Amino acid sequence: MLVMLKRTATCPVRLTRGTLYLVVGIDDSNFRIVNDGGDPVLCPSRDFDVVEASLPEDWIRIDFPDGEYFIDPPDTSAPGFYEDVADAMPDAVAVFKVTWTRLNAWQDGLSASSRTDRDAGARERSRSKDVEDDG
Repeated sequence: MLVMLKRTATCPVRLTRGTLYLVVGIDDSNFRIVNDGGDPVLCPSRDFDVVEASLPEDWIRIDFPDGEYFIDPPDTSAPGFYEDVADAMPDAVAVFKVTWTRLNAWQDGLSASSRTDRDAGARERSRSKDVEDDG
């Protein structure tokens, strides 16, 4: 999922308007993104426009009776994981780096596929127009 910071955003962490951010986790009111300083942070989802809404198929959703939920990659879904990252616990930091690399590769592949589909559609429309012009 890719999001872009809105002009009216109130999230105080280091973010740049007009920049696309890759979502690394979701809860009922927040997106977890990696800020401009390289830190995974929670920001209110209302502060962002969703530019591309796809999520990897292996992400885990955990629902709670009060309506709260979390959606995360499997390796980062354990309670307290991001606290361990913030505390620079080596194992958690290493897991996050691998997850971050995998998410970026997944998003790059998705974006390339989207570009390919869009280009194929443009070529098809162009061919259709050529047939109409010849008819």
